[in-house]
Amino acid sequence: MSGSYHQHNSSYISPEENSNNTLTFTEWKHRVNQQMLQHIGMELDELPDFPYYDNYIDGNSTTGMTNIIMEDINQMLDFLRDIEWDDSVQEPP
Repeated sequence: MSGSYHQHNSSYISPEENSNNTLTFTEWKHRVNQQMLQHIGMELDELPDFPYYDNYIDGNSTTGMTNIIMEDINQMLDFLRDIEWDDSVQEPP
């Protein structure tokens, strides 16, 4: 996974107006979860762990956190596309 959790790329989702300054951590994470459901049809519990609370404390918006997750997923998919699969591997008897 990417180590750049505190940076975000706004190319995925347009920025939101509300920052987490007005949201509790539970509300903030629920909004991130809703955005992920909307964009990829998966909930946060179905994805690899991320430092959600650290990003909340650092003032990252829900959109920023969603962008971080999306970037990380894209990097993982790029990595998987680059793997050369060896079809000669056999299942053990």
